[in-house]
This record gives sequence, C-alpha cells and structure tokens, in this order.
Amino acid sequence: MWYIYRMNTDSLSLDEIVQRGERFYTETVKEKVQEKIGQYVVIDVEVGQFRIGPDRLAVIEEARKDFGEKLFEFWAIFCFVIGGS
Repeated sequence: MWYIYRMNTDSLSLDEIVQRGERFYTETVKEKVQEKIGQYVVIDVEVGQFRIGPDRLAVIEEARKDFGEKLFEFWAIFCFVIGGS
C-alpha cells in the first residue's frame, strides 16, 4: 500500500514520483523491510534514500528533516493472509 505525502512543490511530477518510488521500493527497499510489518517507509525518490519507522508522522518528520521539504513516496508495510482455516 502506498501514498504520496505532499510536502512542497517539487521538480518531479506526481507520475514520476510514483514510478520512481515503486521501482525503488521493489528493487531496493522491499527486501530490507518485508519483516517490518506495521511500519512505514518514506522514500525520497530524487536521492534514492528512505526512512522507516513505526510511527507514520514521526517517520515523515524524520525524512523531512533529513531530505528537506519536498514530495515523498510513502508506503505502509502490511501482511495479507489469503485463505486459512
């Protein structure tokens, strides 16, 4: 599940942020965070870095402090169980 968290106007379009964010998450972040169910990932697609934490507002603030006021890709890490008894 992902969201775009709008900080300020940025040089990239929303479509570019989504495309880069999805690619970066899949290729770089997903394997590192798949065991962190219930946490949140904020990705700066311009610099290719991310922050992760259990509190969505705190992790956004941490990313803003580290990367500045800009648009971020925001992912919530969940585990869906299909089927079962």
